[in-house]
Amino acid sequence: WAAGWYRPRCYASRILGFCDKDDEDAMIDIDVSHFNNVLQTGRPLSGIQRLTLNTLVGLERKLGPQGVRAMIFSASDKAYRYCAVATFLRDLGETKTQLDVCSFGRDDKILLTEYFWNRAVTTAAANRTSFTGAKIYRFIHDVIPVAVPRLFTLSWIKQFQKFASEAIANADVVMTNSDYSRGDILKHFPQVCMGKPILVLKLPHEFLSSNDMLGQEAVKATIPDGLQDQAFALMVGSLEGRKNAQLAVRAWRELAEEKGSAVPQLVIVGAYTSHNLFYRARLRWAIHQTPSILHLNACDDACLQWLYQNCR
Repeated sequence: WAAGWYRPRCYASRILGFCDKDDEDAMIDIDVSHFNNVLQTGRPLSGIQRLTLNTLVGLERKLGPQGVRAMIFSASDKAYRYCAVATFLRDLGETKTQLDVCSFGRDDKILLTEYFWNRAVTTAAANRTSFTGAKIYRFIHDVIPVAVPRLFTLSWIKQFQKFASEAIANADVVMTNSDYSRGDILKHFPQVCMGKPILVLKLPHEFLSSNDMLGQEAVKATIPDGLQDQAFALMVGSLEGRKNAQLAVRAWRELAEEKGSAVPQLVIVGAYTSHNLFYRARLRWAIHQTPSILHLNACDDACLQWLYQNCR
């Protein structure tokens, strides 16, 4: 973890390989609008926001302050504004940050890694004149609502389909994180994908805390009671149908019934985010009824890092 700087640089190299940045005067602008909103509201970071932070830090270290900017959509004037990456990282969600109006050159690269179903940002990104000829790179993490519709409401599936179609259609290059997701995108959005590059950018699997990313002093972890000297397995993610937590809980309960104390404790880190109240109640009951499972609704990065380092 002392060498935590390496992974953002490594990932930045992969991003640059796809961006084909060969013009010294070109700029890479990274949309951090949603990430900034999460920081302002104090919500915990999700995987998508961590990807944005990883990319922002890595590219700034590799290209320097003249090669990459943090770009935030301003709802008040319906336009993108920017600041230096160092300024954004220093303020991290502060409303006092001074932002300048974006202007884009023909060789600039716009990197959109965040939620494409954010209405305001989607509208801006869909209007290609917002970027005056710059090349748009759009990261589509997955298209699960249309690939596995039984897990979602019909209204959300229709909205997602609309937003995804617009996001793909208005990108010059689409990036995704696995061959499987690439196949899903091609299968469910064949018309808007026609002739468009869809590139696989596999994500690193090391967990870097926000302190690692920002070069800040490590924070001492507050370890949950009983885990210090105990074997445990770890599952991290929001508790909803598409994450398949219910199968993990069922499997662990059956393992515990069969193997008894030989089965290590299962630590689940994640909030109940499913909109299906019946599913939430059933999963909550199943976790509560299984003594070999410990559920943590949330924990800070120091604790999460310790859990990853010490789990079986």
